[in-house]
Amino acid sequence: MKLQLLKEPRELKPWVDVETTIAKFGYDPRWFKPSSFRVVVCRCTGCGQVRDKQLRDAELNALCLPCSNRRNANTNLAVRSQKIKAVWARDGHPRLGKKHTAAARAKIRRNRKPAVFSEEYRLNASRKSSGSGNPFYGKKHKPESLHRGKDSPAYGKPPAHTFKVWYTRKDGTQVCFRSTWEARVAEYLDQHKIEWQYETKVFPVQYEWGGKIKQSTYRADFWLPATNSFIEVKGLWRPEYLAKYEALRRQHDIKIEVWDRTVLKERGIYTGKSKIKGVLLWK
Repeated sequence: MKLQLLKEPRELKPWVDVETTIAKFGYDPRWFKPSSFRVVVCRCTGCGQVRDKQLRDAELNALCLPCSNRRNANTNLAVRSQKIKAVWARDGHPRLGKKHTAAARAKIRRNRKPAVFSEEYRLNASRKSSGSGNPFYGKKHKPESLHRGKDSPAYGKPPAHTFKVWYTRKDGTQVCFRSTWEARVAEYLDQHKIEWQYETKVFPVQYEWGGKIKQSTYRADFWLPATNSFIEVKGLWRPEYLAKYEALRRQHDIKIEVWDRTVLKERGIYTGKSKIKGVLLWK
């Protein structure tokens, strides 16, 4: 097919490098039509890098593809986002106050795909992060970092839990518990006119776990001032918690009783499963 050229050379865009194109490809792009697919050498006006482009694209855009994408992201998409936000601010979000239907929720649950890793992948990941592969392998905390925990305002305080049970006492004060069993024990003590305080006494505890000596604190659930004794409400003993509790008994001369499911049933305290999730106001 014979190449159709212009009758006379034309002037190209300033970012098209004519001399480099002639030296690299052996033809003069000034003789080609603006719609030509011939490749020319262009210098991007954004980043200054030299790139090869088709002549018809070079006639329309002085930027390379990365610079063009960045420009569009900072203009078109940003403008659309601002317009959408303005509409939501004026008319409200279209999903505001709406909930998924039962059918939609069931469909979401069916389509939810949990992350599944093969046993080989798990073993390889474990080997890579074990021993010298662990970034903290062979390192120890500095003395100042070991004491940093005691300087924290949260040291010795009970952790913040997402499950909260608010119990209202007869005098109107509210106490936040971390389980329904604790709230039921508080109700039981109030019914029997036994004075109590919740997690007000803290004891430093040193115990061994996993071959290491740990420094921690133990905060019993209920303190009974009349008898100077404590009640610990437990549904499940984790091995480390049990070791910590046994260390408390050895290191401090205190009277403490563990009220588990058996003890609660003997005292007539309900221990059935609670369907309540989140925050409960117990009166």
